Amino acid sequence: MRELIAVETRLNADGELLPQSFYWSGRRVRVFNHGRRWERDGQLHFLVQDDRQGTYELAFDPSGACWSLLRSPRDFGGRGPQGRI
Repeated sequence: MRELIAVETRLNADGELLPQSFYWSGRRVRVFNHGRRWERDGQLHFLVQDDRQGTYELAFDPSGACWSLLRSPRDFGGRGPQGRI
């Protein structure tokens, strides 16, 4: 999956970009936990969790200033945004 999404962010105390929420499947998904962060192929990748402990992989492409959703809870063996498997 690679779906362009809108993401709200902030910078942490070290000046690193942190996703706070994003829009997917017609709803705003709030980020409650930040997991791993890494760089690959010029993009920043983030593992984040929502309030239902659903895991998502987001990627930021600085050259195009755009965000993509790469994996959703379904890809991690969890539930989708409306609670369906």
